[in-house]
Amino acid sequence: MRTSDLLATGPGFSIDAVTCVDDHRGWSPAEVGPHHRVVLVRKGTFRRMADGRPAVADPATAYLCSPGQEERFAHPSGGDVCTSLSLSPELWHTLAGDGTRLARSTLYVDAHLDLAHRRLLRTAQYGDTAFALTESLLSLIATALHQLTRTPTPATEPPGRLPPAGPLGPPTRPPNAPPASRHHTPIDDPLSPNSRTPTGLLDPAEPLGPNRPLGSNGPLGPNGHTPAGPPNPTDPTPTGMLDLAGPLGPSSGTPADPPGPEARTPTKPGASTRLGTSARLGTSTRPGTAAGIADAAREAISADHPAAGALLSLAELLAVSPYQLSRAFTREVGVSLTHYRNRVRVGRALDQLEDGATSLAELAADLGFADQAHLTRTIRRHTGHTPTALRRLLASPEGP
Repeated sequence: MRTSDLLATGPGFSIDAVTCVDDHRGWSPAEVGPHHRVVLVRKGTFRRMADGRPAVADPATAYLCSPGQEERFAHPSGGDVCTSLSLSPELWHTLAGDGTRLARSTLYVDAHLDLAHRRLLRTAQYGDTAFALTESLLSLIATALHQLTRTPTPATEPPGRLPPAGPLGPPTRPPNAPPASRHHTPIDDPLSPNSRTPTGLLDPAEPLGPNRPLGSNGPLGPNGHTPAGPPNPTDPTPTGMLDLAGPLGPSSGTPADPPGPEARTPTKPGASTRLGTSARLGTSTRPGTAAGIADAAREAISADHPAAGALLSLAELLAVSPYQLSRAFTREVGVSLTHYRNRVRVGRALDQLEDGATSLAELAADLGFADQAHLTRTIRRHTGHTPTALRRLLASPEGP
């Protein structure tokens, strides 16, 4: 079951909160959107297949959907909550320019972008669409384009070098518009599905290194391996599915011995039941590849699996060596496992601060930090703000 709530509209854009409570491992029927959308995950983890290529979506990952792109979704871990930013063709052209090529369509959401996302939603509640909300949205889209494009765009060009901008188009949602489908709100005059903007999650020509896109392919297929072909969209179960409720074995599904007591961490109440469902996640839709290893690690960390509390136990859970796990994760995601795990914990800290948490000591203990000072250092390193400053930022709308 999926619901879509319109949060705000402006000249050439709309913002929707999309809640999905599906709980299935198989791929959904194909969906095709008529316009550009940037989708950021607020809660939960799910899988998205675009143009036959699967990828994991979680609060540390956002993605861009292009007009005419075919998407399928799987929810092996239950439901999710996303924010969908839909752009009219005119506004997209104003921001991205003419014929902009995308290096990829997934982007890493660091804590700064996460904070901008939260501030955008906060600002949407106050109704200053013409200035505060529009400015917040344009800044967020510019940050996304900076990651997704190889060449400068009007949104990322330095001041003084911008081409003339055209009109942004009419307001995006008529009063009697039909409900939005998956992660989007209808917009007038959509781009043709034959748009020159390339679609798809990945670019096989993208070089390896710190800026490697999430789940990217190498020249021979996933990470240099001989390609086995994309998953069959008609297959009701994505390949490599396993149950994270217990010990896992290799990506083929073979059970492994449970990690030793020294590798275990306590399971927090509700850790595996986010959004009211148990975390029945699989290792990957790309088993045996570096991308598959990274996907499985991200799913385990997002589900707060007991073995995800330490590198050695996480590697044992995934039936790979600790070195292989660390190297594959950094190569695919662009940040280390340590950085990513802390990023997830910082996101959870922001959730609790946003909900009014007052005791930093209790927050540190709940999230597994050594103490309050450790929590504060980590949050400041990732966001540039102290927890006290973040409380103020998250409690007020964007603006002076």
